[in-house]
This record gives sequence, C-alpha cells and structure tokens, in this order.
Amino acid sequence: MPGEKVVWITGAGRGIGRALARRLADSGWIVAASTRTEVDLLSLVAECAPGRVHAFPLDVTDLPQTEASVNDIEAQLGNLDLAVLNAGIHFPVSADNFSVEQFRQVMETNLMGTVNGLAQVIPRFVDRHGGHIAVAGLLLQAVYLGGVFASIYHGVPAGISALIVGIQPLLVAAAAGPVLG
Repeated sequence: MPGEKVVWITGAGRGIGRALARRLADSGWIVAASTRTEVDLLSLVAECAPGRVHAFPLDVTDLPQTEASVNDIEAQLGNLDLAVLNAGIHFPVSADNFSVEQFRQVMETNLMGTVNGLAQVIPRFVDRHGGHIAVAGLLLQAVYLGGVFASIYHGVPAGISALIVGIQPLLVAAAAGPVLG
C-alpha cells in the first residue's frame, strides 16, 4: 500500500477508537485496528470499505504480543505514520466496592498498555525521523469524571502526563497539523 498513510489504533473495537477508525478509513487512511475482542474488530472491518481497516487482535497489557502485533502491522501494511494509543477500561468504584484488583487492571490496561505501545512506536519513529503519536489517556486530564466512582481513572492521566514530559526531550516533532481532513 505504497503512498498511503498507515495508522494503528488501540481500543478500536468500541467508542472513540471505533469512531476514529471509521473516520480515518473514510478519509483514506489504512487502519490497523487493535482490541482484545476479535468480534468487535471483525464487525468494524465489515462496516468499512474493503481493504481500509485491518484487524490485529491484541491485549495491550502483553508486551511481547504488542511487539509482535506492531511488527505484523508494519510487515503487512507498511510503516506506521500515526499511532493512536486509545485502549482503556473502566470500573465504577465506590467506597463500598473499592477493589485493588480492578485498580490493577485499569492501571495495567490504561497506563502500562500505553507504555507498551510507546515502547514499540517511539524507536521506529525516531529511526525514521517522523511519525505522530496520540495518547487518549491525556484527554482525561481535561475531563473531571466525578468523585469516587472515577477514582481509579484519575491516576492514569497523571502517570501518562509524567511519562510524556519525561520522554519529550528525546522526541522531535517532524510536522504539526491536523490528522483529519
């Protein structure tokens, strides 16, 4: 698929990730869609024009699987131009049902899943002197999700923000501008 832009979207099975995958596919991008639930990916592929969206089932908490998936994406579709690290889960929490295990699952998926994705795309983009990364977890900083029911969520953007601030000096922006359009 020479000359076409390739995007990898995690959390592409539902919600924002799915809508973004459809929008980018409609805008001419080749979309590598990843999520844990294969049936969600297959229905996404079926909804889009043939050859625009490709399913790469993935559990972002599994680093070796994430590495293998990105290798497969680039082998099949070409070099990534954009990575949208959007995978995330949520459990409503109150004082009555606070769960360390649920907290751990959210951190593993929402924070470490992002780190696992960054670990795959940053070296590639640095070596190529180009590429863009969008981290959906940073959007949570702008949204107050409300009290103890979202308490697990609030640690994720803080961790991602600190990570981005730490690695930003290592990265050089190749170009600025809109992704869609």
